[in-house]
Parts: sequence; structure tokens; C-alpha cells
Amino acid sequence: MASSTQLAIAKAPLMAALLRPDPTACSRDEIEHFHVLLKSAVDQCSPDNVQKCKKWMLQHITKSPARVAALGKFLVPWAASFVDCEHHHHHSKPAPASASTASVPAPKKPSAKRSRLHLLYIIGDVLHHTRVRDKDDTFAAGLEPTLPALFGSAASFVNSPKHVKKLRDLVSVWEKMGHLPSPALPAKLREAIAAGPAAAATSRRADAAGQKNGKGKAGGTPAPAKEPPFLLPSTHGDPSTAWYDLPAANWLPVLKPNSTRAMDPAQIKPLQLTPGVANAVLVDAVKSLLADVNRLYAPDVGVIGFADEENPSVTVDQMGERVELDRSTGKIVDGTTYYGWSRGFCRDMKVRRKQGRAGGGSRDFRSEQGELPRPWRQPCSGQREEYGERQKQ
Repeated sequence: MASSTQLAIAKAPLMAALLRPDPTACSRDEIEHFHVLLKSAVDQCSPDNVQKCKKWMLQHITKSPARVAALGKFLVPWAASFVDCEHHHHHSKPAPASASTASVPAPKKPSAKRSRLHLLYIIGDVLHHTRVRDKDDTFAAGLEPTLPALFGSAASFVNSPKHVKKLRDLVSVWEKMGHLPSPALPAKLREAIAAGPAAAATSRRADAAGQKNGKGKAGGTPAPAKEPPFLLPSTHGDPSTAWYDLPAANWLPVLKPNSTRAMDPAQIKPLQLTPGVANAVLVDAVKSLLADVNRLYAPDVGVIGFADEENPSVTVDQMGERVELDRSTGKIVDGTTYYGWSRGFCRDMKVRRKQGRAGGGSRDFRSEQGELPRPWRQPCSGQREEYGERQKQ
């Protein structure tokens, strides 16, 4: 199951790709409308809902490789977030229906495995339109790396032979209709389907073992879930993405400190990493970033005076900035903002500016008296005429 933080992180690149003019930028309202259409089609996979969702994707996504890749990376954690809540229904009584809602039954939410299957149906409809009707491989090729993960997620249910058969039949239909861009892809999808139930059984046994160990402890407190390791990918950035759409970290090898020379776009390429478990320093940095994201999206983050539970001296001022106050004086000693400028960096720039003025090397366009420095003063008309006569001589 994907957490809300993981979904927010996966949703951000998709929104960034849709906001870029590739070829036409989408507004934030249009992007939110797409998520509503996609959720409606997954919850109720009717022809009308699927057609509306497909029409939006054909208009805004399928022609752009960058947007298709971002969509695939978002769909994997989004599909993993579909979970069943049946165990809650067995232990809680339904709320009594009021007079206004007794006659109108609430729409039944589909199960997790049916929701993941509906998502594959939507993808298959778009694949048929792009590959068979339009003869365009952009959408199929961009979504190919994430299809095994989507099928594996859809098959990760134990004791569901009919559901697994539906997934296998879907792969056969896609292969027969020519929806898949690679001849080797159907075999990969079938392997992912075959491994899905086993992975679900392993996860269920691990959860049962954790609950069993928790019952043996004092107070019956369940054992905390084991945190999965942080894994490094082989590359940071998509090799098929243009240099200006790559993550900002790909610029670091090209940037030279205190250099005015422009960067060479040909040298901006995805970073090559050593795949495997990340080291402790990197893990701590990632956890710190995720903690900042959680604080940013906390429901009470905008409340003035809200203190950080981990650090009581951290509060939120009237500008919405997280600041650290001196308990004795009440003055701001540190803090962070969402403008991209740290307080330490601003202090360094002020010191450098004062040192430049003291040495006579200030490059500021405004002087202390409020007038332009001498090189930028405009001469009066008499001075211009005198200067012109001297040039003639």
C-alpha cells in the first residue's frame, strides 16, 4: 500500500509534465479534472466514464513521451493505494440512515482487485485507440516499463483464480490485437501475473507473524512494521527526456563554482548510480525531505503558532513561515521558508554586499543617496553637445 506521501511525490512529476507546454500547457483545474475523470472511471468502469477519461488522455497525454512516462510512474503507486476495508465492516456497526439518505443508497465502492483491473481496462482502451486506430506508438512505448508492475499489482491477491484468469485473458487479447509494442512484453506480463499471488501470500504471512509477535508483548502492543530498505535506481532521470526536463540534480556535474561560462546542454545527462541499498547518509537525507513534505501537507500547518511536535521552539508566523524562536527573547533565530532562500544564505549575501560597499566595489544599481551610480547617470543636453564637439575635433 502506498502512503499519502508517496502518492504526493508521484503526483508531482505528472503535474509538472502537464504544466509544461508539451505541446500545450494544462491548467491546474484541468489537471484536477483529469484525476476526477480517472477516479470515476476506476470506481465505475462504464463506457461513458471510460470514454471521457480516454478523450482527456488523447488530447493532453498520449502525444508526449515525457507525459506518458510521468503518467506511468504515477499509476503504479496509485494502483497500489487501492485497498479493501472489509475488515473494518466486520467489527463496526453501520451508522443509522437518516431520513434524507434512507431512500438513496450510497454507491458501492469496488474492491481493490476490481479497481486495479478497471485501471488496466482503461489503459487497454487507450492502447487500442493509439496503436490500432492512430498507428502511434508513443503511448505504448512510454508505458511499457510500468506495465509489468501494474499487472503484478493487479495479481497480488491470494485465492483469486478467476481474477488471475481475467488478467491472463487480458494479456492474450492485447497480444492478439497488437496493443503491445514489444514482442517480449507479453511474457513479462505473464511472469508478473504469476508472481503476484505468491508476493501477496508472503506479505500476508509477514503481517500475521508481526501480529503474533505483538500479542506476546506486555499490553498486547503489535510489533512495528519493518521498514523496507531504500533502494537506489541505476539512473536518476530518463535517458529519453530532453536535458531541460531532467531533474535538477543532473546539472550538478556540469556546474562549476564561481564560473560565468554557460553550461553545455550536451553534457547534461541522467546520473549513473550504483543500484542497490542506499547508504545511511543518503537515507537520512531522504527521511528529512519526507518529513518536510509531511509537515508541508499537514492539515494544521497553516495555523499561526502551531508548534512542531519534535521541536517545540519551531512555530508558524503570520507569513506562513516555519521559524525557530529564542525562548528567552522571543526573537527569530532560524527557520525555513518555501521561497527557496535559506536564512543563512540571505545573511551571507548581506555580509558580502556590505563588504563590497566598504571596499568600493559595490555593483548595486542603487546608491545610499537614492541616485544612480556615476556610470549610469544620464548627461544633460549641454554636456552631450560639448561631448559631441570634442569628438568632432
